[in-house]
Amino acid sequence: MNIKAIYLLFTAIFIFNNDGMCQGEAIPAGIADTLQDGEQRAERLYNQSIDFIQRGLPDSALRALNEALSIRPDFAPALYNRGVIEFRIQKYKPALDDLTKSISIQHDGQAFYARAQTRMALNDLHGAGEDFTKAIENRPDYPEAHYYRGGIYFIQAFYPQAIADYTEAIRLKGDYAYAYHDQGCAHMKLGDLSQAQDDFLSAVRINPSLYVSFDKLGEVKMMQGDYDGAVKAFTTASGINPDDLASHDLCGIARIYMGDYQGAIDEFDKVLKINPGHIQALNNRGNAKYKMNDYAGAVEDYNVLLRAQPENGTAYLNRGIAREMLRDNQGACDDWQKAATYGIEAAKSYLTDCKN
Repeated sequence: MNIKAIYLLFTAIFIFNNDGMCQGEAIPAGIADTLQDGEQRAERLYNQSIDFIQRGLPDSALRALNEALSIRPDFAPALYNRGVIEFRIQKYKPALDDLTKSISIQHDGQAFYARAQTRMALNDLHGAGEDFTKAIENRPDYPEAHYYRGGIYFIQAFYPQAIADYTEAIRLKGDYAYAYHDQGCAHMKLGDLSQAQDDFLSAVRINPSLYVSFDKLGEVKMMQGDYDGAVKAFTTASGINPDDLASHDLCGIARIYMGDYQGAIDEFDKVLKINPGHIQALNNRGNAKYKMNDYAGAVEDYNVLLRAQPENGTAYLNRGIAREMLRDNQGACDDWQKAATYGIEAAKSYLTDCKN
């Protein structure tokens, strides 16, 4: 049989008995001819489906596979490939059914891997983790299976186990930028900032356009108190992707720590141009304006924030402080009272002034 495979990610090799019958079982000649004709037709339809996929016609491929499977329901490669196509077009439950049937006929590492990804799409992390483990048992040198299982461990906050899988994925694949990036995130969670920094630097060495790694590198720099280094990393990230909200927002925060309030406002302006309702940027721009003695401008930003989040206690606290500087003492006291109502402990000390 000339069995082809589809999609590089899920390429597999399938080996079948030539006739699919039990050894020594007698088959009448006429029935044997019919079975052989049916099997050959199923194979032709299967190979035809591959041609459709290569031409970018998944619907036609599915029709050919459906017909092949109506002739031969236990055709594992057809079940597998139909499941992969269904996964790619986001029909996850039919994909899960087909991949499960394929696995029941022939255990294969990549089939387990494909089913694991399908289960991830269905938010079944436990089942996905089990399937990635089975994929690794069938094929220990499978870097992607280690990488994605590491991702599940990360989501479950099992950071040492995640790091072990990312490390193995990197060992197997070499220059694996995303594995380095995610390993850096796990090291950050464990408080190992030095190792996290090395991981993010490795990620951008391999893939200089991976702006999210520059963002995380900037976060590490901020946590280390290196605000100048953080600004450089965030600026690199936004240079790669000007619409990256995180890089502009975090760069603005780093500039506030540096005392560069106008530079911070410029960064928050970029965030709010992309997303006018960005709560953190509104609050932080208001703070930067306050630092520049633009109290009215600060109040304006807090007003916009509170229209979007009328129960934001921190915004009430900050607006109250700005109002006090504008000599709006009653407005300040009203804001601090609301801040205290929403659980902001610091507001209570300001309310003491209101009682005097």
